[in-house]
Amino acid sequence: QLFGGQPGLVLADINPVYLNSLLPDGFVAVPLDEKRYIAFWYIVTYNSAQALALVRRGLAQSLPVYALFVSREEMEEKAARLPQVDGYAWVLAENPTAEAAILKLSPTS
Repeated sequence: QLFGGQPGLVLADINPVYLNSLLPDGFVAVPLDEKRYIAFWYIVTYNSAQALALVRRGLAQSLPVYALFVSREEMEEKAARLPQVDGYAWVLAENPTAEAAILKLSPTS
C-alpha cells in the first residue's frame, strides 16, 4: 500500500524467507549482507558484493529498491551496511511509518 503496488527489491536484516511471505506480490526481499546469515554459510553463499549486484540489476530493470528497518534505531545502526551505488543515495521513503524506517535508493541528480 505504501508504494502504490509497484514491484520492488527490499533489503532487510530480517529472514528473507519470512519477509517474502509477508510482502505483496512483485516484491523480493534479500538480506543486507552476509552478517545475519553466517550460520548458514555451508548452504547459502551471499555477501555484500552479491547484494550490490542485485541492487544494480534491479535499478537496470527500473525497479525501486528499498531498505526496511524495524525502527529508526536499527536504521541508524545498520544503514552503513547498505550497498552504495554511484549516482544514487539512500533517502527516507515518502511514506514513513511510526513502526519502521524505510529508505529508498534514489538518483542524486
